[in-house]
Amino acid sequence: MPTIGMLASSSIRHLKHLRYLDLSHSGIKQLPKLLCSLLNLQTLNLKNCFSLRKLPKRMRCLKNLRYFYLNGCTKLSQMPPHIGQITCLKTLTLFIVGERRGCHLTELKGLNLGEELCVTHLNRVGNLMDAQEANLVGKPNLRRLELSWELNSESESQEKVEKVFEALQPHSNLEILKIQGYKGAKFPVWFDGQILSNVVSIMLSDCENCRQLPPLWQLPRFRYLTIINLINLEYIDSSFQGDRKFPSLEELCIDGLPRLQRLSRQNGSELFPCLTKLKIYDCPELTTLPCLPSGKSLVIRSCNGELLKSISHFRSLTYLHLDTNCDLVYLPHGILQNLSSLCEMSIRRFKKLKGFATDRASLNGLKSLTIYECSELEAFPEQVLEGLNSLQHLTLEKCIKFSNLSEGLRHLSALESLRLKGCPELVTFPNGIRYLSSLQELTICGEHPSYLGGNHCPKLTVLPESIRYEELVILQECREGMNC
Repeated sequence: MPTIGMLASSSIRHLKHLRYLDLSHSGIKQLPKLLCSLLNLQTLNLKNCFSLRKLPKRMRCLKNLRYFYLNGCTKLSQMPPHIGQITCLKTLTLFIVGERRGCHLTELKGLNLGEELCVTHLNRVGNLMDAQEANLVGKPNLRRLELSWELNSESESQEKVEKVFEALQPHSNLEILKIQGYKGAKFPVWFDGQILSNVVSIMLSDCENCRQLPPLWQLPRFRYLTIINLINLEYIDSSFQGDRKFPSLEELCIDGLPRLQRLSRQNGSELFPCLTKLKIYDCPELTTLPCLPSGKSLVIRSCNGELLKSISHFRSLTYLHLDTNCDLVYLPHGILQNLSSLCEMSIRRFKKLKGFATDRASLNGLKSLTIYECSELEAFPEQVLEGLNSLQHLTLEKCIKFSNLSEGLRHLSALESLRLKGCPELVTFPNGIRYLSSLQELTICGEHPSYLGGNHCPKLTVLPESIRYEELVILQECREGMNC
């Protein structure tokens, strides 16, 4: 295998029979011009060469090149001219649209590309003819397509942007589609159930002028949808047609949608019948969720506290992660009802959270509970803990006012690990810990020696007699002289 050092020297001339060259994950900044003398080269792998800034101008001389991987070459700003003359190319993972002759989108015209293709800087497309001649619709072997406009590009007329996007219609064999930075107000006509009939995954990000989505709800094989920073979007489904929508969708992630009001404009329709995973980040106007009969995993971050009341609708939920809230003092009453299938729950960065409602009967199946950086939480009431008889793992971290586990700890008969990290107000363990016959690990520590002065549980000076001599794993960074 040739090294980067060999490529930088004249010895590259002696590699004239080389067919495969893998420089992926290297720190190379620029490929040498002599690379273009490797006329038998068939595969060039430059994946994740994050420092690569420039490719040789005469790469069109590599007439036998078939596979050219540029994934992750984020500092690359332009393509070598006339790359379309490498007619043997079957895989070209990245094409950067240029303004100079030989770097236009038309270079893709005669290439029968397969696998994946990311086309960036589409704002540089000079005219509609360039987009049409790229002939994406004539590339049946392409499975994954990403189309990207520069986020900070100079403003173009919406009409031009929309027409260029319309001309970039892919072949119906496409399976994965990503759109980023699109400045148009509406999506192309080809976003329908016929052209995208084989699509299983779509990501839409930073399409700031789009107020509604195309009819994605009718795509028959559509399983994964991610929507990021569509700042004017009000509904995921804004149509009034049909009763069963998104019939195959399994995972939905929405992030940064400040105007989103509901997932569907129409009430009563059967929405997301197969959805199992739902992630909601930074959607402050979203206050309710529909009943999702197949929902297994729910993640909510930086959202309206009203939204949490919908959690009780997720009767099949097994995983719940709540992250970042600066308003709630208590979780809304009843949100943990009907969650008999819940196995894992995590609550993080609820800055004012002081306690929990006593919905204990609904959490009999809970096996793991993590509380992280809830700085106002002081204790677990006994009535909360007594309903957690299946709990195996309990973690409290950076809860700086937490001082009391309460005697309810004795009810955690299945508890195997108890981790307390960065809880400086913790004074003692309740005697009920002696009843934890399944306990295998007790951790008392912090993440970093400097945290809270390097003394993470300074008030904890003694452990209960019942656990001092047990065969537990005790990791401690507590005050010297603790009686263990």
